[in-house]
Amino acid sequence: MSEASLTARCRKYFKKIKQVRRSFYFQKFSDRFSSGIPDFYILYQGNSGWMELKDIGERPDKIQEFTLYELDRGGAHTMWTDNFEDVFEFVEMILKLSPKPIWVNGKYNREDRRCQHTAKGPRKI
Repeated sequence: MSEASLTARCRKYFKKIKQVRRSFYFQKFSDRFSSGIPDFYILYQGNSGWMELKDIGERPDKIQEFTLYELDRGGAHTMWTDNFEDVFEFVEMILKLSPKPIWVNGKYNREDRRCQHTAKGPRKI
């Protein structure tokens, strides 16, 4: 499967997830001037993932591998692949992770998980 067809299939899959899980977010990056940025960013309930898609048999460039490594060190889930089955497993893993806690004014907000960030920091809505 070529990278273009894999990308199209991922977009279609992500749009279907978005219809069912409204808090699911994805973004496709295709900036030819900023090398190393992974192809897709996904976010669900505070858990983020970055994916680099490749043609069959290809590997990420050194700068792409370094960027994925740095994102992983920063706490994001990262992967690169040349097939849709890996994408499916990766996204399912992100969807099954428990939501990250919401902190308001230095304390975990158990009553209301919504908060709004202001210039003075997060505040309850």
